[in-house]
Amino acid sequence: MEGDAVPIKHNWLDAVFSEIEANKPFAILGSKYHGDKWDEFYDQLPISLTNHLNGNAMYNTSHPLLERLVGQLELEAPSPYNSIPYDYRISQIVIEAELGIVPQLAPKIMPD
Repeated sequence: MEGDAVPIKHNWLDAVFSEIEANKPFAILGSKYHGDKWDEFYDQLPISLTNHLNGNAMYNTSHPLLERLVGQLELEAPSPYNSIPYDYRISQIVIEAELGIVPQLAPKIMPD
């Protein structure tokens, strides 16, 4: 769980285990953002942001896809991509592989 996540449901861990069993096999099991803070500009957001899974998800550390994603994140550690939150960066990697959409980095984090 992310550091700022607090369970609010009794027996929440049992519910998590049930979800894991019901959805096997998976690499990452989580949820997209469902709030309304983006409504006014949603159509201007990159697809990798609107489709990214919240970082507070379940990660199957033995799944080959997750192993490859983590390996890619490790390779990118010394690069400007390391400044992007891992959950969003994973979405960018998947979208680039599936749709060929290369993410644009903010000019302020690009090296000179």
